[in-house]
Amino acid sequence: MFTYGKFRWSEKFYKKALDLGASERCLALRADALMFAGEYKESSTIFQEYLGLTKKPEPQWILKKWAIDNIIQMTGIVNQNRQPHFARKLSIDFDETILENEKIIQKAFAYDALCEGAWIIRGDLFLSEKNLVESIKSTLIAAIISPSYIPYWSKFFIFTQFISNFDELIPLAIAYAYDQNGDNFLLEFSKIVKEVLPEEFFPIATRKKIIDLISKKIIEYGKKEEAKTVVRIPFHALPSGIIDEKR
Repeated sequence: MFTYGKFRWSEKFYKKALDLGASERCLALRADALMFAGEYKESSTIFQEYLGLTKKPEPQWILKKWAIDNIIQMTGIVNQNRQPHFARKLSIDFDETILENEKIIQKAFAYDALCEGAWIIRGDLFLSEKNLVESIKSTLIAAIISPSYIPYWSKFFIFTQFISNFDELIPLAIAYAYDQNGDNFLLEFSKIVKEVLPEEFFPIATRKKIIDLISKKIIEYGKKEEAKTVVRIPFHALPSGIIDEKR
């Protein structure tokens, strides 16, 4: 049911399974269904219940709990009848000349707070305002919503090399990204770093460091349950030019 977008039906089945004695993982699956059904506050509550009962929770559920709490905080939306088509159309038609107008982004969220395109635009808006923390938050939310889309993960991993705010989330994100995409993640991530990053801000040596460090951590974290200390590229500051660029 979940695979076909029948989230409310899925939630009912998971709830019934729990009533019949299913494991706590079914709690996470129920919370996941509630999240995509637009029941964000209830989803957060169930995720919290799962995390409280599970000794070794799966990375994706920790990340989704983080994402749903931030979505509620940033949008003020606790539940909604999702209309992804209208939200997606707004995000696709978004005009760069009015990138500063966050009201357009909020309108997209009013249709669908899980519109990953709107979250990416929000991230670009904050990047243009040199607010790297908020930009990275939005990028990670987009990646969690659409975990099979590797460019979102790549953007998150690249920019988290410059600040320490997301150290606890990086190993979880690597594990989830690898679990969803397998070895293809390493290949596409390396391709993005080599071919997309502007050379004036990311010279060849720097891009090689990014690939080597993140590839090592993807292998290390993607195949183990427990995280270790994050290794960061030894940059002293984010190049000022890169954050002046707009989407």
